[in-house]
Amino acid sequence: MAPVVYASEVEREICRRRYLRDPEAWARERSKAHLWSAQQTIFRSIRDNRKTAVKSCHGPGKSFTAAQAVAWWIDSHPIGDAAAVTTAPTDRQVRTILWKEIRRVHAKAKLAGRTNQKEWLASGLDGQDEIIAFGMKPADQNPDSFQGIHARFVLVVLDEACGIPGKTPDQQESLWDAADSLLSN
Repeated sequence: MAPVVYASEVEREICRRRYLRDPEAWARERSKAHLWSAQQTIFRSIRDNRKTAVKSCHGPGKSFTAAQAVAWWIDSHPIGDAAAVTTAPTDRQVRTILWKEIRRVHAKAKLAGRTNQKEWLASGLDGQDEIIAFGMKPADQNPDSFQGIHARFVLVVLDEACGIPGKTPDQQESLWDAADSLLSN
């Protein structure tokens, strides 16, 4: 599918800035999603806060909401200025739950670039494909896996975060600490 075409770059920039302020409008207009009240609250929290935690039961749409948030984040920032890093307790969960949802949003909203099992690539300023979002499941105590990600705006999503362990008894750095360090960009 071809990406949405704007009448001009000015129109694209006006829409991008509006969507950055109003992620609910992005979901409604770009991905044709209906967000229920809790999902709207999550979007506003992501927009307004450095960290957002979502506690809920199984099945209310957390992974769907996370996928919408990743797509909104990437689409509402200029290519090259934003990155999204996602993880989950298992590689299977990264690929078959979260990234399946991200691929669906990407296709439905006709977003720029292309997605595969765990990556979103788009043409950078040099015309070459660059990874702008990706999913990974590093070893639980390998915080170095999250290093080297540089962008002006970084979104980190820990899907099914209850399954991602914190500090070990010997106080080794955890993935939580590594994800937090990405946000210091």
